[in-house]
Amino acid sequence: SFRSQWFDRALTLNSNLYYIDWADQQANIYGPLGAGFDDTVITNAGASKLHGLEVEMQAYLGALNIFSSIGYSKTEFTDFVANGEDFGGNEFAYSPNFTGSIGMSYDWNNGLYFSASANYTGSSYQDNANEIDIDSYTIINANFAYTVDRYRVFLYAKNLFDETATTARSFQDDFEFRRLRPPRQVGVGVDLSF
Repeated sequence: SFRSQWFDRALTLNSNLYYIDWADQQANIYGPLGAGFDDTVITNAGASKLHGLEVEMQAYLGALNIFSSIGYSKTEFTDFVANGEDFGGNEFAYSPNFTGSIGMSYDWNNGLYFSASANYTGSSYQDNANEIDIDSYTIINANFAYTVDRYRVFLYAKNLFDETATTARSFQDDFEFRRLRPPRQVGVGVDLSF
């Protein structure tokens, strides 16, 4: 790992580099009914490994704060045979190779505050058999607030551009079912501090 602060702590830069050699990892595989019925059982993989890198940055430029992060991860089962199927060489389920985020916030120091962020999740497999893939997606959120005395009034937007983001898929007969992240959500609220 690497931790650093620069320019009188105005810039923070951190990173992690990792390698894991895993024995007897618990993993899900499809049971007798298969993917069509979302039937899974837990078993042990003989050997697996993963390695990757994470980097994050935060910069304070007066009232403006900028932040970002990026991650790379490579996963692999190196010895995994179950139910007569060899999963060797496959990636772990729900383990995208790339993730990242970037965002900013601005504080006018008069009660007004704004923040926004974009969060990216790369494509991955839903299952350790690597038969069902999940597409990449980017979610953008924003928040605007005004604080006066003990009151804070805020307006927020989650999934601002209404991205249709799949997080899970299943199949039954000729039908495909998907679990999605929530659609765009916009709201207002009031906080009272005591």
